[in-house]
Amino acid sequence: MTFISECFENHEDCDYEDIYRAVMVEESKGDDLHSILEKEILSRIIIEGDLSIEYVRVLRTLRKLERAADHAINIAKLMLYSKEGGAIQSY
Repeated sequence: MTFISECFENHEDCDYEDIYRAVMVEESKGDDLHSILEKEILSRIIIEGDLSIEYVRVLRTLRKLERAADHAINIAKLMLYSKEGGAIQSY
């Protein structure tokens, strides 16, 4: 969201393609981290049953953050489309 915010603030000089690529890279890193953390937390739920409610809350928060990152990609995609036109690419 930082990349997008900076682009909105300075839209005359913003390179929308670079912003889109940067958002995609950061979202990919977030996906990788989410997968690692989710696997670790799920294994801890099994081991530490008394803390399972807390772990489920952490998982819920991770999923919300993942959705926010997906929304950032959609915003970056729409920004690129608004600047260049054409077809919106879906990945």
